[in-house]
Amino acid sequence: MKSGSKKICFGLLIASLHIDVFGVVLFPACFGFAILYLGIYTLEKEGLVFPLSERQLKYYHMTAAALVLVSGMIGFTSILGILPNWEVWNLLPCVLEYVVCFGLMEAYVLQKPSYAGLKRGYAIVMGVTLIGYWLSLFLNLGIWQLFCAVVILICRAMVLFAALSDKKDENSEPLQEKVL
Repeated sequence: MKSGSKKICFGLLIASLHIDVFGVVLFPACFGFAILYLGIYTLEKEGLVFPLSERQLKYYHMTAAALVLVSGMIGFTSILGILPNWEVWNLLPCVLEYVVCFGLMEAYVLQKPSYAGLKRGYAIVMGVTLIGYWLSLFLNLGIWQLFCAVVILICRAMVLFAALSDKKDENSEPLQEKVL
């Protein structure tokens, strides 16, 4: 597995853990998203192609940085109890995560076209879940919020699956030499 994909897997796992000891979260999601962000940069250096123009890639990086910052601010201010109705604020990092992970799925599909269905499934399931989570906040349906949180973890598992299958062929020759 490429080191960038390893960082992405590790980052998503840390972002998914929520271990609370005496009111303090041991692994805040922002740490996991920061590792995910580093994994994206590492993948680019390793040659993974993102199907974005240079300008779009710049916005993609800004979105990934915003995911780290927003999840960090929300995580740390929720400890202090500063945010009013913090469930609504938790929707913002979920939307940013959706955009960042969808970009990753697009890059993995370019590398392995058989994952097109996985990417489409991620986009549909995560999109519907975010809409359902947003509606549940207004209708005050706690059980639906829990259900949506579990589905978001399943969507993270989809991205983990794509990242875990990112194999580095050390014995194969570069594509240009194979053509000749």
